[in-house]
Amino acid sequence: MSAEMDVLPDVELAVSVRDAYKFYGSKKKPVVVLNQLNMTVARGCIYGLLGASGCGKTTLLTCIVGRRKLMSGQILVLGGKPGTPGSGVPGPKVGYMPQETALLNEFTIRNTMNYFGKIYGMTTDEVEDRMHLLCGILELPPKDTQILHLSGGQKRRVSLAAALLHDPELLILDEPTVGVDPVLRHSIWEYLVEITQKQNKAVIITTHYIEEARQADKIGLMREGTLLAEDAPENLIRKHDCETLEDVFLKLSRRQEELKELGITSQSRSPAIEQSQGSIEKEPLPVVRVQDKVQEERKKMRKLKPTILGALQSQLMMTALRYYRNPGSLYFLVMFPILQLLVFVYAVGHEPRSLPLAIVNEELSFDNVTNCVGLAEPGCDPPFLSCRLMNEINPEQIVPQFYLTWNESLDAVKSGKVKGALHIGPNFTEAWKERREVWQEVSDELIDDSEIAVSLDMSELPIAQFLSKELLASYKRFAKQLLQDCNISARHGDTPIQFQEPIFGRSSPNFTDFMASGSILTIVYFMSLGITCVIMVTETMEGIWDRALVAGVTEQEVLVSHIVTQTILMIIQVVIVLTLSLAILKLENEGSILLIAVICLIIGWFGVFMGKINFVSKK
Repeated sequence: MSAEMDVLPDVELAVSVRDAYKFYGSKKKPVVVLNQLNMTVARGCIYGLLGASGCGKTTLLTCIVGRRKLMSGQILVLGGKPGTPGSGVPGPKVGYMPQETALLNEFTIRNTMNYFGKIYGMTTDEVEDRMHLLCGILELPPKDTQILHLSGGQKRRVSLAAALLHDPELLILDEPTVGVDPVLRHSIWEYLVEITQKQNKAVIITTHYIEEARQADKIGLMREGTLLAEDAPENLIRKHDCETLEDVFLKLSRRQEELKELGITSQSRSPAIEQSQGSIEKEPLPVVRVQDKVQEERKKMRKLKPTILGALQSQLMMTALRYYRNPGSLYFLVMFPILQLLVFVYAVGHEPRSLPLAIVNEELSFDNVTNCVGLAEPGCDPPFLSCRLMNEINPEQIVPQFYLTWNESLDAVKSGKVKGALHIGPNFTEAWKERREVWQEVSDELIDDSEIAVSLDMSELPIAQFLSKELLASYKRFAKQLLQDCNISARHGDTPIQFQEPIFGRSSPNFTDFMASGSILTIVYFMSLGITCVIMVTETMEGIWDRALVAGVTEQEVLVSHIVTQTILMIIQVVIVLTLSLAILKLENEGSILLIAVICLIIGWFGVFMGKINFVSKK
């Protein structure tokens, strides 16, 4: 058969597929799903596509609606190539009901119709009129019933109503009657016959009920990516001298296997693969008028044009209803940043307390070393300067633990019992006094006796740094007080290098304030990234993503709508985080709050884009 489109005489084509070829996997090991397939669907025709699971039906339908591309071959839908500007496919010309219900459990039936109506660019009155008509035809539950509470069959009927909502020229229905009551199934078929005969619409329907497909005007029997035959049901039964369509399918399948054994493929145009090229001879079916309003409603329907505003409105509505119907998600959105910030503020950056420090004071006997009460005398010439020094150590931050020998204290550090060890020699007081009085003639031995040896556990760097700072501060207080008692200026105890007020920040910086900006930006970034990934994965799993794209929404419009909705969520999070950190927790801020908010939003957008990239790359 020619790769060029064949034209049927006196019949306007709705769908024409020629030499369609598609595979998954690599070129070396391809998994062929469409193998030189040819299919023809005329307007005013119900086309039943029959085949086992995995034969390529769903892939073929997604190619027809423009969601997938062929490796080779051609598809024309309603006179144009799917995906080309002005073709209307994907778009309002096609109504698509996927095999999954592809509905949001948080929506009611009314919400569902309004959601798709906004995507199609329908007015509220148009949606209400069509919804009223379809609820009667499909016997839907009350309009305010939530999708979550519907049975499987009811969900499929709502999904079908969403496909019919905008009165499309081409209907593609993947297993629309599964789980539906036989009486209602009959009514659905009556309605499909009505719209094809009176409105010249085309319907492609897949079903597992082979005998049910006899109501179709034309049937395509599909197996292993190829149409074995397509013709009117009665013609197929008569031509192959069978009693049922199932027998016809079995007979053609066996013939296909025989041809495969002989090495004949579909590419050789075997006559066993029968494609009806003549005009379709319809057999009249009993038609029951569903409603007299059908024609009136169709006249009222204007030409629909999906807009980015409609896509944005539908996305905002979906996001708002998700959180309204799932308050737990809203609580998480609000409370998780608060919890993260509180944990950070109260767990990071505070000065450690009650740090055990081993002290060996050889000036005193072990009986007196634990109690310097009465020994830390004031004045310029106290008997035990080591006790004066011990009194300057803050007991809330450092807890002294006394040892007899230096080696014992070092063993305590090695075993992890204490964070460091401090040693005061037996001649500390006398050496310190002599060093003060005859500083010009002091010997190295005297200097050694007046020094305090400290050994710290540097494996915990923040703890060690804090102990170093605190011990130096304690010694500085001790030295200044002693100099004052001796009528000497306390400034002699200062080092020559004096640090002035800093240009930015404080003289005693707080580690919590230092880390706060990074923590806030991290919270905003990962919340945006996580929420974006969750939304994208959820929409894909529910099928609403693909269904919206088939309805004519472009990926760019979906991206814009996601950015807008995510920006609204980010603004809420940024307001919460900044209010908590600056107004309640009083974290230090010397800059513009507006600039901080803008930076947070920019980082949040990076999170949104990274979530999109992560989702698309893994998909």
